[in-house]
Amino acid sequence: MLMCSEAAAQISVVGELSNDKEARAGEKYEGAVTVRNDSNEPQEVKVYQTDYMFFRDGTNTYGEPGTIPRSNAKWITFSPSFVTVPPLSTVTINYSVDVPPDTPQ
Repeated sequence: MLMCSEAAAQISVVGELSNDKEARAGEKYEGAVTVRNDSNEPQEVKVYQTDYMFFRDGTNTYGEPGTIPRSNAKWITFSPSFVTVPPLSTVTINYSVDVPPDTPQ
């Protein structure tokens, strides 16, 4: 799960909040997320991951990346993971997903 910390809700993600992609074991693919600063002041953005679990009783948990079964957190890297977005501007944050070759199909 991608998390983007926000400074007083001045940062928004441009476009879709999720991207689905089928990838086979050993494949690598890249993409980008654009964030927008809607304020007149520079805003700091930190991109990080957590593991996410949800349960039938409606509860959710966010844990350390890579700690739950089937987590793919270690497959994903971001560049940059911290950036200052100028006022009324956008910044692109690139990501890379590297599916391990020993991943079950």
